[in-house]
This record gives sequence, structure tokens and C-alpha cells, in this order.
Amino acid sequence: MIQSEVHEAISRLSANKCYLVGVGLVRRLAPGFDFFAKKHAQLERGEDFLRALSRIQSTYDVALSKQGVFGEVASVIAHLTPDTNDYDDLSASYALDAASSAWLLATCLGSPMHEKVLQISVLSIDSADRVIQELERIDFFDKNIEKLIQNHKIMLKELMAQAKIIEIASGNHSEEIILSEIIGYADSNLGSVALRQMD
Repeated sequence: MIQSEVHEAISRLSANKCYLVGVGLVRRLAPGFDFFAKKHAQLERGEDFLRALSRIQSTYDVALSKQGVFGEVASVIAHLTPDTNDYDDLSASYALDAASSAWLLATCLGSPMHEKVLQISVLSIDSADRVIQELERIDFFDKNIEKLIQNHKIMLKELMAQAKIIEIASGNHSEEIILSEIIGYADSNLGSVALRQMD
């Protein structure tokens, strides 16, 4: 599945199912924040991020969610988000992707849900792109750079994982069961930053 197909599939989901896809995508990006927190000995900051994330991913019905709780979580996430100018390595960029995606999810109430989840999808793809460039040390002037990245196993895995999360969200189970299945899948198929740490 290619990026445009993933995005088309997201746009066809109901608001609740779209939100559940967002939960799965954010959960897969979370290791980026953990990687940053460990690298810069900011473990408490990493734990605070995970606590904030757990508050927004514990709901499966957007209509029942409280705007105030999500607003509070969005504020916490914004406070925890690192400024990439303060760090000289890519770990801050990975944390920024994770935090930005969590902030988008926390601010999705009362705004175009699909648009925010599409942005989270793009952040996940951009994170995979960054990992590939870092691992492969791709020459930015290589005229085949886009093709190299699109066909790289990490990018293919990212797109397949997003497609699988959408497939799970599209199921006929209750949203509570779908959320549990998405979290289980996301936890066993972490994003590209987790793959980078294993190499």
C-alpha cells in the first residue's frame, strides 16, 4: 500500500474509528520520545509523556471524551515537547514527531478529526524517512533519493503497519475491542525509531 492509499482509507473512516487509528499511530511513534529521554538522561520527562499519552488513548468513544481533559493533556504535551535547536542530534526530532502526533490527537475534539489523523500519519512517515536517511547515510543530491526511501524496508514496514491499523479499525467489533486490538498491534509493531534502536 502506498501513502496516498493509506490516506484515502483514513478519510473513509468514521470519526471514532479515525481517532482509534490515531491512537495506534501515536503509540507506534512513542519510542521516539523514549529514545530522546534516555539519550539525554531525562527519564522523568519521558515518563510524563507516557502518562499524558495514556490519558488520551484510554478512550474509544470521542463523543464521550471531555474537551477539558484533552485540553489539559495537550498543554502538558506542548510543555514536554523538546526544541530541536537545543539538541545536536536527531533524537530530539524523533521526540518532536512523537510529541506533535500526541498533541494532534489530544486536540482533535471540536476540529476536523480526519485532518489531524492524516497529519499524524504524515509525521509517522516522515519519521521513517528520517530514520532511513540516518541509517543509510543517503546523499541528499542523489537523484534517486525519493525512490530509495519509498522502496526501503523501513518505509514499506511503516506503510504496511498503518494499513493494518486502518484494517483493524475498520472491523465490525465494538470500539472498545478495536482499541484493544490496535494497541496490541501497535505495541508489537513499533515505529521506525524502535527499528533504528535494534540495528
